[in-house]
Amino acid sequence: GIPAPQGTPGAVLQAVLVPVNGFDARGYRIGYGAGFFDRTLASLTPAPISIGVGFELARLDDAQPQPHDLPLDWIVTEAGIVVSPQR
Repeated sequence: GIPAPQGTPGAVLQAVLVPVNGFDARGYRIGYGAGFFDRTLASLTPAPISIGVGFELARLDDAQPQPHDLPLDWIVTEAGIVVSPQR
């Protein structure tokens, strides 16, 4: 429901940065609770590279993903880059 100028072409995203409040080694994240990024990523064709951005202290043993959750391709923290096993 976000307004956009009429007559402009849509953009094809190559990559998207996603904030993480928590994440695990499988690439799953805990976000802000509304499912906005998961719904957006699921709707994009072709799927862009998804890059989570957060702090190492947010690393979890298990983010306990729900069936609708999608793993991120990469997660970047101050300690380095985590590559999702699904990648």
